[in-house]
Amino acid sequence: MLALTIWQPWAWLIANGHKLVENREWPPPPGVLGQTIAIHAGLKRIPIGDWYSIQGALEIDRGIILPPRESVPFGAIVATARLAAIIRNAGELSDDQRYWFNGPVGWVLENVRAIEPIPVKGAQGLWRVDDSALRKVGGRR
Repeated sequence: MLALTIWQPWAWLIANGHKLVENREWPPPPGVLGQTIAIHAGLKRIPIGDWYSIQGALEIDRGIILPPRESVPFGAIVATARLAAIIRNAGELSDDQRYWFNGPVGWVLENVRAIEPIPVKGAQGLWRVDDSALRKVGGRR
């Protein structure tokens, strides 16, 4: 199984079914579309002021209340999701999905399944989940 590292609070938003479009500068390699990938919350912590700014905007725009930054996992796989589509144009999305798209390439996620966080070191780009973590995720090689 491949994994994608995403900063918090975006990984939390995906794992909790709010954010179903992840933005990247690049499309996934051939063969990944339609596959289930792991969503990994990166170790990087955005400044607390930025967290509160994001929290305020989400509460006003979407009615989403973020948990305190100290309570979300960092450096762990937090969910799995099927990569359903790759889009480059917001017109291809529902109104709810469009909120999250800022391009240039949108990775549309579906069948998101939050899991108990599995601590594991992430990487840039798509990376392969090691066998011991994969067993905990419930995936198969």
